[in-house]
Amino acid sequence: MNRLVRSAAACLVVAWSGAAFAQGLGVVQGTLTDSSTGKPVADVVVTATSPAMQGEELVVTDGSGNYYLPQLPPGTYTLRFEKESFKPFSRADIAVRADRTLRVNVELLPEALKAEEVVIVSKAPTIDVGTASTGQSISADFVKNIAVSRPTGVGGQQRSFESLAVVAPQAQPDTYGVSINGTTSPENGYIIDGLSVADPAFGTNGTELTAEFVQEVNVVTGGYMPEYGRSTGGVLSAITKTGSNEFKGSFWTTWTPGGLQATPREVKRDGSAISSATKIVDIGDFGADIGGPILKDKLWFYAGVAPSFSRYRQTVNYNRLKLGADGLPSTDSAGLTQVEAIPGSESINDSETRTLQFLAKLTWAVTSNHTLTAQVSGTPTWSIRQGSIAAATRN
Repeated sequence: MNRLVRSAAACLVVAWSGAAFAQGLGVVQGTLTDSSTGKPVADVVVTATSPAMQGEELVVTDGSGNYYLPQLPPGTYTLRFEKESFKPFSRADIAVRADRTLRVNVELLPEALKAEEVVIVSKAPTIDVGTASTGQSISADFVKNIAVSRPTGVGGQQRSFESLAVVAPQAQPDTYGVSINGTTSPENGYIIDGLSVADPAFGTNGTELTAEFVQEVNVVTGGYMPEYGRSTGGVLSAITKTGSNEFKGSFWTTWTPGGLQATPREVKRDGSAISSATKIVDIGDFGADIGGPILKDKLWFYAGVAPSFSRYRQTVNYNRLKLGADGLPSTDSAGLTQVEAIPGSESINDSETRTLQFLAKLTWAVTSNHTLTAQVSGTPTWSIRQGSIAAATRN
């Protein structure tokens, strides 16, 4: 088969993030009260910082002591609360997940209040108070500590992000991806950075983005909100990595040698004239990424590239009937007509698929409340089939 380019088009996405909720990002909200009176405290400056976020996010509590921090990229955050006449307070290790809303309520201690210092050690809340959806959030740290499997069928040579969905209790692999709650994988919704990437013709994942480019994957198995839609199964929402004020980079490689694969068993058919067996030669991928600041607290970049490949070898034999001593076709114990390979008719064919994934992103903090992101990504794929490597036929 001649060289075939399956998909070589790059995807350019320009996103403008304002005050509205953006799909795939987290929210932290809460109420601040005076520890001595229990009354709400207004005009408290709330500052959120995180290695996952460019710069910092600032809001001020309203007259009821409420604050609201939207559009937070998934990561671990520290919140700091400051106001005159009150002692500053900070809370660290707040885990913000994609499409989740956390409530963090705080009591501030007045400076005039004399009391023995008490240190309270507690964990940040982990319950989403904004929706009734069920599912699993998978972070980049989780990906680093496990071997991400390759999905069967479509995108088999890439360790695509939808493979992570199998960690959810209601998910299991099927022919074209991951089945959720008994549905088939084409019934799922696939979203990357808030943009649907489902194949419009077949419903499968149309962009097999490697898990190495992903910051977090939110697997929604039920009870999801109307903004998802177009899904009768689950929803897989991936957030790609973004540059920050710290330079970070990584490289990786995985390899599956065919020599470790067991010899496939042939499915016998009655008197079959052709028999074939397919084995893995090798499957692998490798890549690198880097991200960091161009202008600190203002402009950041992220870039990654990941080639992958898969090679298979198919052996085909042409058969003839196996005759018994009486000159009639013989049968086996199952009653199937036996055949034997015609000497010299063996044909060996190799096929190979290569994919080059790339992702580049620029993030610009236009104002403290507005961010502009330009992103380009692509997964061009080449399928190569080498003809008969060794073929000979003789009478």
